[in-house]
Amino acid sequence: MEQYQINNQKVIVELFKTDKVLIIPTDTIYGLACTINNRTGKERIYQLKNRPLTMELAIIVSSLRMAKKLVKITRAAAKILRSKMSITIIGESKDPQLSNNGRLAVRITKAKWLQRVIKQVGPIYATSVNKTGEHPASNLTELQQFNVDGIIYDGELNNPPSKIFDLATQQFIR
Repeated sequence: MEQYQINNQKVIVELFKTDKVLIIPTDTIYGLACTINNRTGKERIYQLKNRPLTMELAIIVSSLRMAKKLVKITRAAAKILRSKMSITIIGESKDPQLSNNGRLAVRITKAKWLQRVIKQVGPIYATSVNKTGEHPASNLTELQQFNVDGIIYDGELNNPPSKIFDLATQQFIR
């Protein structure tokens, strides 16, 4: 499995455009990622994590405009998404193809390199690199345990995952 650096964005964009599943550094932790149009990649992520299909994958976008195309965003939700903290919101989906239950989890990345990539490839699914219920992988040795098409490695990441805010209940669930 190939390893790449975040400054090699041209290659990263090409990998996403050719339906690869990658491990990427997000604003918080490493994530298993593929574009939202990559159904095979999404299925692979579920298999890698041993995750039930009833648990939706979060979607990372580059801007509020992109988030509004996927989820119904209130003013309060827009304020949360724009905050300096990494917060994922769960809201009503605008695209029934992307959600099993009518709801989607969306976060605007704070990572500038990832914003540039997403502007070229569109929104991406991204979920922590781990088996469901286990601690997220944080270093290269742990990341290499997952059978993906490439790893974009940017050093060890030991940050907490993003907070999650449910728009329906108006409460943080993590």
